Amino acid sequence: MQNLGVQVGRIKEAAPVTVPSPTRRLFRGFVDSDGEYSEDAELKDICGVTLGGGAPLLSDAQMRLAATGKVVSVKQQGTLKMLSIRRRVKSRFFGHVGGATITNDVVPDTDADWEMLMEETMSDLDVDAPEAYDFLTSDISSPTKRKRAAASKAKVKSKRKDKGKAKRKTTCADGGTNSGSEASSGSDSSSSSNDEVGGTKKAGAATTAGAAKKKADQVIRAYQPMTQSISHVLEAIKKRIVPVWFTTVGSTAKSMQRQVASTWLENMNKLPEDEDEITQEQRNAPVRPRFICSDDGHDGILAAVKEMFIHLGVTDRIRLPAGLGNKDTAYTTMGHIVLAATFVRAELEQIAAGVRRKRRRKKNGWYDRWRWEVITVHPLIPTTTEPWRGFVISDANSPSCCDFEHPPVPVNAMRTRTVRARPAATKAGAPAKEVVTVGTFDGAAPVVRPAAASETGPNGVADASTKRTATMAPAPDAAATAGAGGDMADDATA
Repeated sequence: MQNLGVQVGRIKEAAPVTVPSPTRRLFRGFVDSDGEYSEDAELKDICGVTLGGGAPLLSDAQMRLAATGKVVSVKQQGTLKMLSIRRRVKSRFFGHVGGATITNDVVPDTDADWEMLMEETMSDLDVDAPEAYDFLTSDISSPTKRKRAAASKAKVKSKRKDKGKAKRKTTCADGGTNSGSEASSGSDSSSSSNDEVGGTKKAGAATTAGAAKKKADQVIRAYQPMTQSISHVLEAIKKRIVPVWFTTVGSTAKSMQRQVASTWLENMNKLPEDEDEITQEQRNAPVRPRFICSDDGHDGILAAVKEMFIHLGVTDRIRLPAGLGNKDTAYTTMGHIVLAATFVRAELEQIAAGVRRKRRRKKNGWYDRWRWEVITVHPLIPTTTEPWRGFVISDANSPSCCDFEHPPVPVNAMRTRTVRARPAATKAGAPAKEVVTVGTFDGAAPVVRPAAASETGPNGVADASTKRTATMAPAPDAAATAGAGGDMADDATA
């Protein structure tokens, strides 16, 4: 008992043990990882100077053009507008992914992407839906050719020098020294080779001119770079979280061998080789990929989801541990776990196939991949919102978290977008409809006024979603309202 008292006293006198909080990083926006249209290159080409950080892109560009007196084409004006809207789209998509609270809302489909483009265009240009549609489907200027960095130029020059030295060594070794008739034949061969070189240069110049003309004739719509930027946003998230998974499992994407990657993709539910020995329960068992369900793989997915939240600026979804010995918990949806698993699977499949590419085409089919991964991960998730191995899945008990409008389709890296029809404009000459609003004080008659433009549909008919119901408050004197009851009832009915 005396020893116990001494130990308790030491614990009371000791400094409190603090649990380190998760890393908090300021959200500094997304990385400009767009492949073709770079804001810096386009502004230097159109405006002649690069914008300062933080200024609105479109307004600053217009002011600089007005100050310098530079005249730009209509397509270049469209490019400046596109860059401004694209920045808004990327910021909104980042916030949408980070703030989603249900699985089927984490990664929007193409229809939701188009609606987002329309809304951001209408807000940025201060136009209505038909004009926003006209801009999105209008032509813009072709992307400016970027200048390579000095380091990459030095590498290319060194490679060319090495190739030239190797060719000269090979020529000296094969030809040796020439004399007499051999020299004359060498001069003839040199002249013929010069002709060949001249012809090759002319052919190359013609090819370059043809490529330049083809690029000039290329038709690019304003919505195309915006939709491509959405896949670039997902690529930026992938680039941030996939290395975290590899670090957690004790490897890297560059050092992992093909056989090891194939092992990570295997199903942990092993089936007997003999078909007759497979039971019905084993056939119906869900697929358990090793990179998700193993202990190391699960820890990697957990770390990847936390890194995703830090990158998206929603670190409040990472909660501090409640007591000593516990770990911080990620409050997430199943869709975020699926998104991290989608990126990791794509990287493992590339390694297993022996392919090492930084970017997978333009669209990458991330939405289709994510939809198929939902089917794999859904049976592996618990059906309660209790803490589960570092996760608290907020929509685990939601019956509609995996309800989608359309079934998943085969993954296609080069997806095409079906542009919706042009919205109908509101008719200015349509007769105004009367809308009944609620009185401002008790016993007052409802006010009848012409319907506003925002309360009418495309054909001048009042929209059901914007109709207001007249609420009749009891009058203080029943006799005072008896005479006016008929008129008020008629107005309310009308």
